[in-house]
Amino acid sequence: MRIKRELLPAEGSDEFEDAKLAAVKEIAARFVVVGAYKAVIDCSSKESSMIAVSAAQFNELIAPMHCVQYVDDKGAKKVWTPVLARVLEYDAARRTGKLVDEDATGWELQIVDRLDALPGQDVVFVDPDDGSKCRNTWVRPKFDLGYAPEVDRVSLERECEWFFDFLRYLLNDDETAIGFVLKWIAHMIQRPDERCSNVVLLMGVPGNGKSTFGEIVGRLVGLDNYWPMANAQALTERFNGWVSGPILVHVHETYMKGNYALVDSVKSLVSDPKLAVERKGLDRQMARVFARFLLCSNDPNPVSFDLKVGEDGSVEKDRRWFCADTALVKRCSDYFNELQSSIRDDNKLFLLYQWFMTFENAEFRPFASPPETAAKRRLVCRSEHTVVGIIRDGLEDERLCDGARVASTSEVMAWLAKNGYSAFASNESAIASAFRLLKVGTCRPRADNTGGRPRKWNLQEYRDSLDQADSLAAAGHNARQFEDEMF
Repeated sequence: MRIKRELLPAEGSDEFEDAKLAAVKEIAARFVVVGAYKAVIDCSSKESSMIAVSAAQFNELIAPMHCVQYVDDKGAKKVWTPVLARVLEYDAARRTGKLVDEDATGWELQIVDRLDALPGQDVVFVDPDDGSKCRNTWVRPKFDLGYAPEVDRVSLERECEWFFDFLRYLLNDDETAIGFVLKWIAHMIQRPDERCSNVVLLMGVPGNGKSTFGEIVGRLVGLDNYWPMANAQALTERFNGWVSGPILVHVHETYMKGNYALVDSVKSLVSDPKLAVERKGLDRQMARVFARFLLCSNDPNPVSFDLKVGEDGSVEKDRRWFCADTALVKRCSDYFNELQSSIRDDNKLFLLYQWFMTFENAEFRPFASPPETAAKRRLVCRSEHTVVGIIRDGLEDERLCDGARVASTSEVMAWLAKNGYSAFASNESAIASAFRLLKVGTCRPRADNTGGRPRKWNLQEYRDSLDQADSLAAAGHNARQFEDEMF
């Protein structure tokens, strides 16, 4: 936009100096300088904070947006641009007292070593572990008073009935599921600075309120601390700056059926206290992670657990997951319209936040196994590692190890590699676990050269048991047929 020369401030005037300072303060309020001036990050939103720009990129792309037009002593129109070096000069002058800002609001350019999350700390904090200066990627929720106030729990619960009614509907009045979810949310709000290894998976028909539930919890913890994702595949993307800061990560549509690597990556996300975090334009750094994970799916069986069987025959299933089926019958659109009004009512959300803040949650153990549910048992029953199917099929049609009576794990691995299953041939523990899951016994057929007795899988015994089962099934069928004919 062209501005008339007579309206522009003159070089050296108070008006010109004020305009330059205002431009610097705008930048200081929005940007953070990271890593010895190597990069600049826009922290005005959680999305923009995922990308860092170099000093040269800042000077070329961002500084001109905050430029100041003025008239020099010869009457020519000029432009003053707040490049990073000038902004740093202003900040240094402010710190040393050479620049006195008469504006009572004050300002400060944040210059930090890195970005990290530590709930409860200030916007800029000193890392208690290594003494580095960090910009806090966690933001205090607007409903947080900093303490648990004295409240009338009875009247407060009455005010929050809209949420409890929704939860009863969504979780099919399952008291176990409702109780666990309430404790899970309360821990998230009361102790955002603690890790929680539980993953909550909600399954059900489209449009029954699963995502709405995630939005409610996201608003309670603060939208700056809430990271919604379209699908679970985004959990393993290279640039994962989103993982440091959010208290709740909400995946709207989850499908991990047969994707054991993706399921395994969730274990690290919910268990490790620190993760390698990489933002665009910044080197990978270790950062704290406090995120809880809410996964939703319209599929009734969206996850396959990698079942491991111990030598004693016990099946180890992933203990971190809490799985629940949600309402099969959707409520009417008028109900959801009214629910959306409640979600956007800050007064109602404030009261709900205080209910969770004053909720007695001493018994909740964030690293303990969540309650077992019928939905979890169903997923476990339908979980089968691919290698289990390959070995079972190979045993049944006698292709495994070319029909050998016995075989060691290494011989099975060689057979898998030879027959096009090289992706599974190196996973010795998965192969051994598959044999145990199929209840294939072991034997020691002969001594080796060292005098030991190598353990081998008794393939023939398994085949014989299959033949016996087929014979019994045929005999049972014939007996029933005889009874039908006689009586």
